[in-house]
Amino acid sequence: MDQVAPQEWRKLKILRQEQRDAVNRLNLLENDLSETKLVADALEHVSPDRKCYRSQGDILVEQTVKEVVPALEKSREQLEAMVANVKKEITDKGRAIQAFMVENNISVRK
Repeated sequence: MDQVAPQEWRKLKILRQEQRDAVNRLNLLENDLSETKLVADALEHVSPDRKCYRSQGDILVEQTVKEVVPALEKSREQLEAMVANVKKEITDKGRAIQAFMVENNISVRK
């Protein structure tokens, strides 16, 4: 087997780094989604008129539960969509890496 050209090696490293970055983004999004679900579940059993505090940027805003729950639901839906998109991106990037390796006759030795 021939040596891998430096530019091909760099391209492969870039593709792998992009995939790792996407995995890191996925982990952050899944953590945010988990926290959002946890808060929504906790507020489910609370009186709708009860005051609660919601973080908006660096500011805590006082609202009622009935004002916060719809925002949490919207946030949950957006996070779920983002998680699905990043999962697809990771899969697509994996396919691109495999195709690049096949195209350039690169194999991984263990």
